[in-house]
Amino acid sequence: MGVISDLLQTLKKLRKVKYGDTVLSSDHNDLVDAVNKLLDLYLPSRIDPTQFVYEPYMIHNFIDSPCNDNYKTCRCCIKEPSKSIVSRKEEYLFMESISDICLRDINGVVAFCVKFTKVQPLNIGIPDFPIVYISVDDCNGSDAISTLCYFGYTEYNGKIYDKIYLCDGYSENRSEYSPIPNDWIVFFVDLFAREAKILDRNGKCLCSVSLSSIETQDRWFAMEAESVLMEGISPNKLEIDWIVY
Repeated sequence: MGVISDLLQTLKKLRKVKYGDTVLSSDHNDLVDAVNKLLDLYLPSRIDPTQFVYEPYMIHNFIDSPCNDNYKTCRCCIKEPSKSIVSRKEEYLFMESISDICLRDINGVVAFCVKFTKVQPLNIGIPDFPIVYISVDDCNGSDAISTLCYFGYTEYNGKIYDKIYLCDGYSENRSEYSPIPNDWIVFFVDLFAREAKILDRNGKCLCSVSLSSIETQDRWFAMEAESVLMEGISPNKLEIDWIVY
């Protein structure tokens, strides 16, 4: 039964009371169940963004467009409430700031709450190949930091590759975690600590990678999520519930 059907069934149990009526524990529990199902509907991850960024400057939950005056380029594919879904090349998220704004001027951390739904491993003729990624780039006028989080679910010569790959954009530093969790997870980047992590919903680190940098005089930041598939639609999908920084 889906979330909406569950919610309707729970709402049918609720009853109105008037002064003097006996209120049962079941009345209270039914109300709590209804509220929790509403949260499941509108906040599917049920992960608190402030658990990872304690004093957020911005929270994008995709109920509304994330585009604002901070961005000179903002392209967002929204397929259902509070979700940005990436399943093919044409469906993606890309946000690039205007000049002179960088994440390290704000608080230096950014977190993505994501879920990768595995339906069928792709046979694309290449072993151990990621099919969708998230990237974060930040330039503060002195140095540039870049990191990528790849999701790979492919099959090659009868072997299934089911991995998350964390990579530094400017070196060969990388780490892997297998298999990709079936739950919501958080891609967390700390630009001051120069580290990227994959965290489970409880904040446990599943894998991490150290980040290097290169010199630059530019000041901007960008965040992106995109499939690397050049054509076709993947039955697997990456959902983004929120971005906070």
